[in-house]
Amino acid sequence: MANSSPPMAAVVTAGDAVAAKAIYGQSKAYLPVGGLPMVARLVLTLQSVPEVSEVWVVGDRLRLEAVFSEGSLRSSLSKPLHLVEQGRNLLENAWETYRKVLAQDEEVGRDPVGDEIDVPIFFLSTDLPFATSQELSAFARESLARSDCDYSLGLVPDEAMEGFEPSESGEEGIEVAFFNIREGRMRQSNLHFARPARIGNLYRIEEMYELRHQKKFVNMGVIALKLFFSRVGGPRIF
Repeated sequence: MANSSPPMAAVVTAGDAVAAKAIYGQSKAYLPVGGLPMVARLVLTLQSVPEVSEVWVVGDRLRLEAVFSEGSLRSSLSKPLHLVEQGRNLLENAWETYRKVLAQDEEVGRDPVGDEIDVPIFFLSTDLPFATSQELSAFARESLARSDCDYSLGLVPDEAMEGFEPSESGEEGIEVAFFNIREGRMRQSNLHFARPARIGNLYRIEEMYELRHQKKFVNMGVIALKLFFSRVGGPRIF
């Protein structure tokens, strides 16, 4: 089915500030996969996603410029590429890059005006080295088709991850945490569709991101205390 909605900007978060998890001592964005840093591989994949009009990458700008200045890589890009300096945390990176998309300026952003409150953004993290343009397109298309949707999140069922899990103790593999919801056990896929100006209480997003590793007892305790002492929480939530 053809998509009748206008294409949207994609924002790739490649920051390495607060709460970013390093792998082998460096940002995941620059880990090589198939000879290319993950951030470059994802940007190349987005070139074949018809729902994406342009790509904005937020992170260490000098390092990003070094990656994308490579001749053959740059010549493979068919869509405008914008590189933005990172802020203090994930929320600031997402919100400020959204404001720069509205202004079409890599240095200075602006707040939405009028109907711009409904402008959608396709947010992606860089650690998606095996994502295909078809699955990114399907997620973007389905999200855009829902005119009343302010936010959607990509989910992966646990059975789709079985091939990556170690078959026995000590064997190499990937073990991940899942959400247990009515539809089954799900893992988030790091694909996010949002109309940022429509979302309230943005600080809650940053709190949840920083405390997302719920296998750590300290994170469990901190988020429990935040809920207990929050204005909408307290003893009544237990």
